[in-house]
Amino acid sequence: MSMERLFGRPVSEGIAIGRILFYYNSDLSITVSHISDPEKETARYHEAVKLSEKQIDELYLKAVSEIGEANARIIEVHKMILLDQDLEDLVTGFITKEKINAESAVVSATGVLCERLRAVEDPLFAERVSDIRDISSRIVRNLLGGTKAACETDDPYVLVAEDLNPSDIFGFDREKLSGLVIKNGSANSHVAILARSLGVPALVQTDIFKSFNGKYAVVDGNRGELIIDPTEELLSGYRELLVRQEAEKELRKKVIGQPDVTSDGKKILLYASINDDSDLDSVLKNDAAGIGLFRTEFLYLKYDRYPTEDEQFAVYRSVLEKMKGKTVVMRTCDIGLDKTKDYLELPKEANPALGYRGIRMSLDRPEIFITQMKAMLRAAAYGKLSVLYPMVISIEEIKRLKRLTSLAKEALDDEKKEYGQIRQGVMIETPAAALISDLIAAEVDFISVGTNDLTQYTLAVDRQNPETETLFDREHPAIYRLMKMTVDNGHKMGIPVGICGEIEIDGEHIRKLIETGFDEISVPPAYILPVRQMIRQSRLI
Repeated sequence: MSMERLFGRPVSEGIAIGRILFYYNSDLSITVSHISDPEKETARYHEAVKLSEKQIDELYLKAVSEIGEANARIIEVHKMILLDQDLEDLVTGFITKEKINAESAVVSATGVLCERLRAVEDPLFAERVSDIRDISSRIVRNLLGGTKAACETDDPYVLVAEDLNPSDIFGFDREKLSGLVIKNGSANSHVAILARSLGVPALVQTDIFKSFNGKYAVVDGNRGELIIDPTEELLSGYRELLVRQEAEKELRKKVIGQPDVTSDGKKILLYASINDDSDLDSVLKNDAAGIGLFRTEFLYLKYDRYPTEDEQFAVYRSVLEKMKGKTVVMRTCDIGLDKTKDYLELPKEANPALGYRGIRMSLDRPEIFITQMKAMLRAAAYGKLSVLYPMVISIEEIKRLKRLTSLAKEALDDEKKEYGQIRQGVMIETPAAALISDLIAAEVDFISVGTNDLTQYTLAVDRQNPETETLFDREHPAIYRLMKMTVDNGHKMGIPVGICGEIEIDGEHIRKLIETGFDEISVPPAYILPVRQMIRQSRLI
């Protein structure tokens, strides 16, 4: 038994030690059978699609709450494929014309779509082949009435697979999952995102073999190494590193209840970014100063119709009551791009990132916006509520939003419904908004920078394109300059400026954000304690 070293791309830092559990993520075995009732079989397919959509929505919401909206969007790609008309037409065509069962029709349709994509010499289309196969497997599993059984083990293990879906990970005991090694994938793959959110050391693009199953291994997520059958000397060294790693986690727990203040006295409000009210326990457990971004669109994705005023009010009130007087910043519905439902009847666009999304839809459908504002205003009577408007690029938009908010108050007055006061703020997500941030600051109570879109639009880099992922640089000098301009303009008007987009979770980047002058930083709940520790260790003078 000799030691073997393999190298891969590290996508989640840390050290993991355990026996390898090789996961066989092979295609399901489907038997072709001829059917006599195509309508019944088509109905089975549609039911499986509905269930698949529900599963993907749940997965997306969980991913957003744990790891941020931008990184979670890759999961939404699966939903777009699932609901693609070409897939439905192909499946129903095979069912009705070939008179075959739905499972076989899905497999056949998948083959056709994948062949079409392979015929196009573009790496982006090649990436979609894997996504289509993932969706196909999900639909077929739901048609068969279940999912793959999770593998059982009593000891910590390193999960090794050629490929893995987010739903596969949730089938394992994550308390015992110590490390993850995937043959394929990228730094922005959904599995890499989940690994980081769960704090699991992980490698992708690593050569693996089925013969590894059951062998003792070390995953070095810092250096990008998978070590099979390590020597006792090497293992001893890694065990010491692991002890220090666990001690660091315990040390972070000690900052619960401690103020978010740099070592030289600058106070920073450290907030949590969450997707829905189910994440509140994590917010409270990690002792966030408040909620810096509550994404309200989950309500619109939850239903197959517009949520009513009372339905929204109940959720918003619950959040504010549980936060017990701490600030809660709720973003108005940011539907659009890859977040949509059929009932919204959003137009198909060649470039949705630059199209009908965010506040643009709210202003175009004022009755929907007013309903949401009425619910928020009523909830404001139960806590400290701030409302954040996304994708604003002009002063005229802000004035229109204020007029609509006034109409919402008038409607509540007429209906004799109690409501509270709100602070109104704007997200700076485009170079246009940053460049007029002095004018915007004069109109609102606070400003929050959304780094995901600000980076995308400033650098002209599609943040969902794996071919340009190395160009998507949130620390580009241009981004810092736009952020600094925004912060300075906000402070000149005497209003606070926060940041609620994705940020690099390392001490140097946190220090730069503090130096830039941000008053508030909002991160996913899992990052509250490590970022607090970084803030308290920072020194600006």
